[in-house]
Amino acid sequence: MIEFVLFFIKNIKTYLMQNPIIPLLEIVFQILLIFFFLRIFITARNAFDNPIFGAISQLTNPVLEKTKKFFNYVTRSYDLSPLLPILLLLLTQGVLTSLLASTPWDASSFRTISGFLDWIFQVYAVIIIITSFTPQYISNPIVSFFYKVSDPLITLTNKFIAFRSDVWRFLSLIFLVLLYVLLQMSLVMIISLGADFSLQLAITFGVKSLALLVNLTTFFTITIIVGALMSWFSPDPYNPLVQFIQIITYPIVEPIRRVIPSLGGIDLSPIFAIFVLQFVNGMGSALINSFYM
Repeated sequence: MIEFVLFFIKNIKTYLMQNPIIPLLEIVFQILLIFFFLRIFITARNAFDNPIFGAISQLTNPVLEKTKKFFNYVTRSYDLSPLLPILLLLLTQGVLTSLLASTPWDASSFRTISGFLDWIFQVYAVIIIITSFTPQYISNPIVSFFYKVSDPLITLTNKFIAFRSDVWRFLSLIFLVLLYVLLQMSLVMIISLGADFSLQLAITFGVKSLALLVNLTTFFTITIIVGALMSWFSPDPYNPLVQFIQIITYPIVEPIRRVIPSLGGIDLSPIFAIFVLQFVNGMGSALINSFYM
């Protein structure tokens, strides 16, 4: 089973190119999975105050009204009922992928669920990074929502590592990596019907988690580009989305801005920040790819 995992990671790009309809199918399912995942954390107040959250609630409510007859678990802060639609979506995507690609069901199921775990891992990594270095902006509704999404992981990590301040929240990335590796190894054991845990398998998924973290540089690069383009049009500074983009880019761009002055009124710090991120991405990718060689 370890050989299968390594083969899958090495040949994923070729697999997608040979089956062009599968990426389109994945986009549809990915959007639905995102909606239902966010729905776990959206309260009635969030849906009322934020039009985006309100739209997500309206889109998911018809499905939840039916699935809550079988599974309905709501706490004070979270609604875990969307977990059932998420599971059904993953199973459906695995079956459809298996039929379209003419691949074994176990391979398609592993790819589907493993890919979802990859996405969850990256989402939480981004949220932890943002909330660690921007605690003063918790009044922003998006940042506040991020705090709520990350609270279960932070609470769990705090049982082992006590944070002295929000800046130390990034230490939960260590726990996130360990949790990711454990979940992926458990998935392998379930799909393969009893495969044993092994150090090699743990290292494989550990390296993969590092690759996912390195790939986050692309997200921050895009955010910096969007922020730079927005500055040309003088957007509403009170818009929560505009504030959110500025909040993300500030810790990356501001240290560079202090060192590199503007040239003729043109701020060069975003360009240098992108160069730094791409350098980190290139170096990190080279080191990680050497593991699979």
